[in-house]
Amino acid sequence: MTARIVLAPGNPGPVNDGERRVLERLTAELPDGFELHPNLQVTVGHGGLTETDIIVFGPDCMWVIEVKDLAGEVVVGQHDFVVNGEPRPHPVSTTRLKAQKIKSRLAVHPDLTKVWIQPLVVLARTPRTLRLDPTMTKHVVTIDRAAQVIGNPSSIGLLEDKLPTSTRELAKSRLALGTQARTPRSRFGAYLAEEKLSENGPLRWWRARHEVFATEVLLEVLTFDALADAETKSRRREALLRAARVGRLLGAHPNLLAPETAFTADDGSLVVVHPISPNPTLAATDVEELDDAAKRRVVAGVARLLAHCERRGVAHRTLGPGVVHVAPNGTSRVAGFAHARVDRAPGATVAPSDWSALGGDFWMAPEHLGGDVEHPADLFALGKLIEALWPDGPPADLADATTSLTVAKPADRKPSAAEVSALAVRAEPVKPQPTAGATVAGRFALGRRLGSGAHATVWQASDVVTGHQVAIKLFESDDAGDQLVREYDALLDLDHDAIVKVRDATKLDDRWALVTEFLDGPDLRAVMVERGAVDVEEGVPLALRLLDGLRHLHPDTDEIERLIAADDDAERLARVRSKGFAHRDVKPENIILVEGRGPVLVDFGLASRPGDGVSGGTAAYRPPDVVPDGSDPDVDLFAVGVILHELVTGRHPYSGRDPVTGDFDVSGDIPPALASVIERACAPKHADRFVSASHFIDELAVLGIDDRPLPEPSLDIVDQLRQIENAIADHRWDDALELCPEDWDSVRDRIERRRGLDEGAEERTPLIDVDGVSLTHVGQRPFATAKDTGGNETGPGVVDTYLVRGRANEIIEVLQYRSADSTTWVQGGDTFQTGMPLERLGHGLRLSTSVDGDRMLIELRVARFTNDEGWSNLFQASVAELNEAAGTDVAAILTRFGGEQVGTREEVAGETGRRRNYACVVGHADAEHLPAVAHFVTRVLPLTREDDR
Repeated sequence: MTARIVLAPGNPGPVNDGERRVLERLTAELPDGFELHPNLQVTVGHGGLTETDIIVFGPDCMWVIEVKDLAGEVVVGQHDFVVNGEPRPHPVSTTRLKAQKIKSRLAVHPDLTKVWIQPLVVLARTPRTLRLDPTMTKHVVTIDRAAQVIGNPSSIGLLEDKLPTSTRELAKSRLALGTQARTPRSRFGAYLAEEKLSENGPLRWWRARHEVFATEVLLEVLTFDALADAETKSRRREALLRAARVGRLLGAHPNLLAPETAFTADDGSLVVVHPISPNPTLAATDVEELDDAAKRRVVAGVARLLAHCERRGVAHRTLGPGVVHVAPNGTSRVAGFAHARVDRAPGATVAPSDWSALGGDFWMAPEHLGGDVEHPADLFALGKLIEALWPDGPPADLADATTSLTVAKPADRKPSAAEVSALAVRAEPVKPQPTAGATVAGRFALGRRLGSGAHATVWQASDVVTGHQVAIKLFESDDAGDQLVREYDALLDLDHDAIVKVRDATKLDDRWALVTEFLDGPDLRAVMVERGAVDVEEGVPLALRLLDGLRHLHPDTDEIERLIAADDDAERLARVRSKGFAHRDVKPENIILVEGRGPVLVDFGLASRPGDGVSGGTAAYRPPDVVPDGSDPDVDLFAVGVILHELVTGRHPYSGRDPVTGDFDVSGDIPPALASVIERACAPKHADRFVSASHFIDELAVLGIDDRPLPEPSLDIVDQLRQIENAIADHRWDDALELCPEDWDSVRDRIERRRGLDEGAEERTPLIDVDGVSLTHVGQRPFATAKDTGGNETGPGVVDTYLVRGRANEIIEVLQYRSADSTTWVQGGDTFQTGMPLERLGHGLRLSTSVDGDRMLIELRVARFTNDEGWSNLFQASVAELNEAAGTDVAAILTRFGGEQVGTREEVAGETGRRRNYACVVGHADAEHLPAVAHFVTRVLPLTREDDR
């Protein structure tokens, strides 16, 4: 006879395949007299519950069994437990704690004090690699060895001491075994699956919750067939990861609802983490309950996202009522990017013949029935969205656009998504824009504008009642209340020098407004650009002050994990989880350096509490595996690590920064102890990084680095520099020199140099002028050595200097290097305090050439803004997209300056590699200005035009 499985009514038994395999194996191999109780919640002290996979009653003792279904490489040390290189909570410690709680429950009865309860971890499969410390061999066993150990306790050093039948029955009664089944759920990393929503072959959808922060998410789980070939596995993996990659590529956007995180679970399954929208889809919304203004906001929001997608080279292609989530006020977010097309990604996601097989849940354009499905399909869907919102016919100002968007021929669909967005909100009354000197609500006299974005403008102002200087953030939209409440709540109860202090949140003259203290000082980005790199003694103290502010801001992760392990105070756990939040957009631009106070974190517009599901923030400071848990400190701590590395080295620790990708390389110039801390803070995997600001602080504090704050200019100096900058911007050179003290050599040199370039340019005819933006060649000089775009030292050679002048008299220097070995590249030079976006050219967006004999090839990637306001990067573009971005005929201009062929690399150079579809120009190697002109039409013009939009 074999062992007996005991299942009480309502207990379905094992909740996953691993537990099922172990239970079946033990049932078959253990003899009569053994009872197996799977899938239980056992009541322990103070009304708490502890979950058990299997409890086994044998003739000698009681076993508490934890099942682990692990694939890949597993290392079980005495104190460490590592799966596929990621540290995990040690299952032996967890199982031992469960056994102790159960023993305490039994020991209340005097006849049960001597019942031996043995914890045991059983591996449901034999991992590919298993390294087991000798001290763990009696605590962790494979499925092949489990029955042998349980059936013969002496094999692991336990005394055989028969349990009387009466004692065993009393123990079962005391624990009330079988009366309460464990809630069926699976675990995927840090997520506990609570409900299986659907299952289609190897693909399952679960509603799940983060174990630490209790954030609710959707998990898309793909289980791989062990017998499937590598090509099939790779194809399925790429298909599932498509939406997550699109989410990371698109970055933070208020109308986006896409996953950014995917990971491999312990059993080898691929898991994609999807955020959950608090609002229903359009399919579940009664459009008659939406007023006209709300419907217009839906259209504007979806169109705004589609315009953003097109700029990033993404076509949604399956837009429909089931993926558009709509709030009662019309705020919309778009999900469902599983079949998106990404310009820069190889391979097709859906063959033309397969579109119909996806079902009728999206607005199918005619090209879905055959042919290429690209960005115009999204315009078609946008027209169908308008029809769905106004079933009796759209408003007059949208009617023509709706008709034009839904024509059969893709090339004839107009207007663009950006134009539809503007059209949708055009009917709303336009508020007069505030200006310097105006008084808002009779109380705040506006001074200078501190910054502006798509949704709000920030002003320095004087409170005429109190006389205090404040900063006022004036929001453009009437539905900005949600963002304002989030920002206000985030700051209301905080009092820390490293966190900006809030004064009020209200409506002022019919505009939502947030009033905070005014911080007079440079942001950290300005210091980084000016200094390049700072000393360790300056950078580390700044990071420590910032981390201390975040420690007060964040949820108490350490306390949450302690309460989870104790499993005995659910109410306190819920309270701790509900407190604290993450900033989610920590970056140098949001850190103001205030004299006598140090770094102050500002702009809490993306701050998230548990369950908020707010996407954010800036791609260069988000970790590669960013999680959607709104309150997880991880995003902020990673950002501090990146900033610290940039501060002390002058460069980002990852080779790709938009989003963070590529090689992770902590500079060898950093002291080893500090490098070790930064390696952990910026590690590619969530499990390897700091879990709290306190841990990060502890690691930095033990280094004993002296505190030497960054030098901060006095307020007088800041004001004087501002006056000099204004004079330079107005071309008042003599005034600028008069304002500049004699001993400010570097500032005076910059004024003279800017004056010389500006006046020299006045005497020369621009090489090219497009809509008031010009490029002028102003001189040439030799250079001995220089580093090209790949960081290689080359020289000697010559450098040509060009001057770019913008429509508002912005002025920047562009340098074209050409070495004796024909290595040629173009980079921005001095930006002369010109603001974004042209300032960006001073520290990035370089252009390089490749020369073969007498032929020169230049790849024409285009500069575009990223999700970081005012920041930009380079993207692949077709010739048509280059023309649109530059606002001119790029090929015609390049031909004027020596370009002989413009097209794809395959067309002009016969290349068949992965870059074959990249646009490029080919000309003679001696074409004098061709590289600089290519830089002008692909970098300068697109930035100035996109800034206008």
